[in-house]
Amino acid sequence: MQNHGSDNIKICGDRNLFECEDSVFSQAGLDIIGNDNIVKIHPSAKLGAVNIVLRGDHHRVFVGRDVQMQSGLLRLIHGGGLIAIGARTVIVNADLISFEVGTKIVIGEDCLVSYGVQAWTGDAHSLVDATTGKRLNYGRDITIANNVWIGYQALLLKGSAVGRGSVVGARAVLNKEVPPQSLAAGNPAKIIKDNVTWSPDVFYEKDANPLVDVGDV
Repeated sequence: MQNHGSDNIKICGDRNLFECEDSVFSQAGLDIIGNDNIVKIHPSAKLGAVNIVLRGDHHRVFVGRDVQMQSGLLRLIHGGGLIAIGARTVIVNADLISFEVGTKIVIGEDCLVSYGVQAWTGDAHSLVDATTGKRLNYGRDITIANNVWIGYQALLLKGSAVGRGSVVGARAVLNKEVPPQSLAAGNPAKIIKDNVTWSPDVFYEKDANPLVDVGDV
């Protein structure tokens, strides 16, 4: 049992490592029950009301340089899971859950994850072939490349993979690969446009909007 002397940090087990500046973690919470787990948060990261919950052994959580996560949940259960968030990524609100042993959620650099996004590497329960008794729905990793925008309340299911520069639309339900520089939307999500990318800035080309003087923007 490890006691960090803080109400928002609870670690029960052996050989667990938590590296984070106190100022970064003042609004967040950590709850670990298990052994040989590692949580490392870069000193330049900014975390709001974020709960990090680990159950089991050998989990890894890495939050990179200048990451901003306003609220949400990072949860790993059963064992051997990984959640990694790359540098300068902004997460407004998301629940990222590694449901199954050894499954990973990896988010690249310079991404934007909007409000209410969910990412699950498994289904939390087993789907079983009624004849053979074999399980049909094993967990799979979720990977998001650099410079990806995940829209409002999108759901990323096991096996989701989003290529560099792509966009996943609001309330999309994704369970497959999105190629680089593509726009995916719908339920189930489909590629509706390719050869696109995105910018965090709102801008206007000349004559695009008669109410806007481009020279003053």
